[in-house]
Amino acid sequence: MKKPIILFTMLLTLFVFSCSDKTTQPFTHTVATPIFNYESGTYLQGQEYSISCETPEVTIRYTTDGSNPNKNSKVYAEPFTIETSSLVKAVAFKKGWNQSAIASAFYEIYYSGWDEITEITRIIAEPDTIYADNGISYSTISVTVKDFENFAVPGHNVMFKTSLGNIISSATTDDYGIARTTFRAESVTGVATIWAIIRNYHPDHPDLLVSGDTASVCVTIQEAPQVVPTVHSIQFLQTDEIHMNVLNTSFNDHAALRVKLLDENQNLVTTPQNVWFKIVSSNPPLGVNLNNQPVSDSVMTVSENGYAQVYVYSGTVPGNLAVRASCTTTTDYITAIKTDIVIHVGPPHTINIFSSGYNTGINVGAGLWRIIVGAQMSDIYGNPSEYGTSVWFSLPDDNNNCLINSAAYVGNESVTGDSTAGVAYTTLTYSGIYTFERLKIRATTGGVNGMEVIGETYIVLPLNQPQLEFEIIPGNLVFHGNTNTIPPSAAATINASVFDVQGCPIHNARISLTASAGEFESIYGTNRDPLNCNPYSSPNIIVTDWYDQYAIYEWYYDPFWQIPGGPDIIDDGQDGLAKGQIRFYEWEIPLGDPMTGKSDLLTRCPGILVVTITGRLINTNIKASSTIILIRYPT
Repeated sequence: MKKPIILFTMLLTLFVFSCSDKTTQPFTHTVATPIFNYESGTYLQGQEYSISCETPEVTIRYTTDGSNPNKNSKVYAEPFTIETSSLVKAVAFKKGWNQSAIASAFYEIYYSGWDEITEITRIIAEPDTIYADNGISYSTISVTVKDFENFAVPGHNVMFKTSLGNIISSATTDDYGIARTTFRAESVTGVATIWAIIRNYHPDHPDLLVSGDTASVCVTIQEAPQVVPTVHSIQFLQTDEIHMNVLNTSFNDHAALRVKLLDENQNLVTTPQNVWFKIVSSNPPLGVNLNNQPVSDSVMTVSENGYAQVYVYSGTVPGNLAVRASCTTTTDYITAIKTDIVIHVGPPHTINIFSSGYNTGINVGAGLWRIIVGAQMSDIYGNPSEYGTSVWFSLPDDNNNCLINSAAYVGNESVTGDSTAGVAYTTLTYSGIYTFERLKIRATTGGVNGMEVIGETYIVLPLNQPQLEFEIIPGNLVFHGNTNTIPPSAAATINASVFDVQGCPIHNARISLTASAGEFESIYGTNRDPLNCNPYSSPNIIVTDWYDQYAIYEWYYDPFWQIPGGPDIIDDGQDGLAKGQIRFYEWEIPLGDPMTGKSDLLTRCPGILVVTITGRLINTNIKASSTIILIRYPT
């Protein structure tokens, strides 16, 4: 019985040993390390990444969070993208093979939505036909580079290559976004194709290529003529209008004028020729010139390869300009004139705001008035801004619920049909109860290099169609001899009310008083005068008050009247009312008829004086009058 047990034990030990040995012994072959299609580096967002392996029929598993991949990691099936910078690792498996080494690559991801991509918008060759004369004649290749908003891109490198002849291989764009290079033919005729290439790199990473653009132009190379041609005509290359700004207000304050010299067969005359340029406008704008020479002089240039050039510089005044180019041959005087050269004013530099005044408002009902407001804009030399220059109006500190039409432009018509050079009109609407209030108006427009130009001013909301009511209280004063003070006198109150035609009370309206007798007195507490228009030294000027729904009290001590204590209402809530006071003296009234009622003083005829008091609204032609009767009984 022991033998079977011993045999079973030996077999079990052999089985365990063989299994242990099988699991620890490596396979003969090892899977190749996975390969990434991109090495570690900086790349644009949205790039597709792929993983391959030289060992066939493998399973690739990978991670993008920097952890080591294993048999539970994601299986690679197709190219993938990475949105943020990541450390990618991969390992490959194959049944019966040792797994591969772990491959890794770090990808730094940059945002690809860059808004400064540039492109070649134009490429031209001038001329597009030259001669196979071993480089004597040449063509100028001009390339215009602009951004996605169609603005010129200065300082951008442009590369060139050609299928025939020779060309300067690199150039940089100028302030107008134009790069120029020279193409010269050799002794071979044919058609040369010239390519211009630009490359756009990410601004934060100079080695990261974002995009590129290529354009081409052709130049025909002909056999050189045996006979030297003569000039038959002159043509300006600029067929469209040339636009400039006045001096020192923009980079566009000069322009190149180029002409080409043609023979009778319309081929370029490549031999050097004297070409004269002259400003021929009858009244050229102040300061314009050619090549910084006096405007009265002709400027001589020598043509090169059939072309001649001069620079026209703007002055300080806008206007139109005409320039003549001429060339004298042995038999003819050849000329051409460029007429459509336009010099514009510079960007706005100064804004002056104005508004209409007394009785200029339009009644729009509901107590509202509409007046004209304007902004007069000019450049640094005082030239009125051009038609179409936009301006934005606002009320930065409006506490009176006014309304202004915000958008306007130079040359628009006001509500009365006016249109003035350099002026943008708008309208301001306000309630009549705010007449004579100060209001700040702001106007904003764009200036040099897009910087804001701001103008601000305070206006006083003007009075419109005022109505003046006038009364004297009491209507008469009676003097009874010694019963009055010494000297005998009495005073009357003057009430004046000012409204506009819509019934809105007008505050701060100044009224000048005149009378045929008596003298005006200053009174305290009956007239609020925030502008101090009615000092004690000017009692003949009264000012209407301003309504406040809450009466305002203050304790006062008046040094003029020597009245201690209060309280006193400084705002009594009476709309549009001004109060004054006039004092009359008995001696101003004539004596009565001494012959009547001699025996009875009471029946004697008294002396009577009718006094007219007139109030005139200052700075207007509005006035009103009232009378008071003074009666003097005999003593």
